[in-house]
Amino acid sequence: MRFKGSRVQEFKGWLLILCLGCASIASAQTSPGLVGEVRVHGNHTTPDADVFSIVGEVVGKPATEALIAEITTRLEQSGRFDGVEVRKRFRSIDNPDDVLLMVIVDEVPGIDEFDLTPSPMTRFWSSGMFLPILHYDDGYGFTYGARFSFVDRLGPRSRISMPLSWGGERQARLQVERTFKAGPIDRVAGEFGIGRKENPHYEIGDTRTSFNARVEGAAARWLRFGAGGGVDDVEFGEVRDRLEVFGADATIDTRVDPAFPRNAVHAKFGWERLRFDAGDANRNTVDVRGYLGLFGPTVLAVRGLSV
Repeated sequence: MRFKGSRVQEFKGWLLILCLGCASIASAQTSPGLVGEVRVHGNHTTPDADVFSIVGEVVGKPATEALIAEITTRLEQSGRFDGVEVRKRFRSIDNPDDVLLMVIVDEVPGIDEFDLTPSPMTRFWSSGMFLPILHYDDGYGFTYGARFSFVDRLGPRSRISMPLSWGGERQARLQVERTFKAGPIDRVAGEFGIGRKENPHYEIGDTRTSFNARVEGAAARWLRFGAGGGVDDVEFGEVRDRLEVFGADATIDTRVDPAFPRNAVHAKFGWERLRFDAGDANRNTVDVRGYLGLFGPTVLAVRGLSV
């Protein structure tokens, strides 16, 4: 097949236009653009000017990933914020090179207009809350006190709790817990403290100084595993003993809503190794619960427990 000269020239022209168009699109896709504006959100107390001074003069610079990482590092190292996120947005649909940087910050606890850089202790106490402890156990009497809790002081999704009580149960404990979004382990918890109850029959105090730790993980939504151990130093009148416990368990839970289970099974299988001064023992636990929906909101619940 042969083309006339004019057709060849026309074909070459369209080919050139196509190549230039592809090149411009590729250039637009690979160009990082230029920073045209910086905005700040989340700073309810820290002035915008303070945040901009930490960010630095970035308007007019290429909006590269390296620049965004550098800005994030500056804000994190300033010690002024608990969380920092820098998002890249476009200010114009027609001009992809016009970039807006949105800086989102989470201010540290305890900050106020008179103290923009609170001390670590001020931050710690400002992240806390307390709940009263007040309950009655037959034979032991009233227990009263308070539980103090502090969130996110050991990283995201962490909690530190300190229950302090007197009366029927006297205790002073430190409890630490942290959960994770990814990984084979999604929860780590530990506790250290002292507690005392008076046995209502013998009228003798049972005092225990204890330490324990536990890890948990999920192999699937309905299958969880856990393992842990602990040590208790026990004083019961003139008796002194030491209890060491190590165990592991597996839980099958098909409940969609634990508060209103229906047509589901919850089964826990556990094993523990107990060591006393007088000897060792094993303890096996099986706890199986079944929920069967009948008619309307009615549910038949059956439980079997073996210890």
